[in-house]
Amino acid sequence: MDERKNKHIKKDYSDEFKGGRALREPKNAEAFINKFSNFTVNILTIILIALYSFFG
Repeated sequence: MDERKNKHIKKDYSDEFKGGRALREPKNAEAFINKFSNFTVNILTIILIALYSFFG
């Protein structure tokens, strides 16, 4: 009985660790999305300035 209880506790800790890793991963994904969105915004502004200078 005690051995089973200890195994259960270990399993809970491993799940908690996995959850922590899963929580950390989306932050990296968010940082990547933010960098990507900033990159696309920069490209759009460059295109806009190029069009403005071309037609203006």
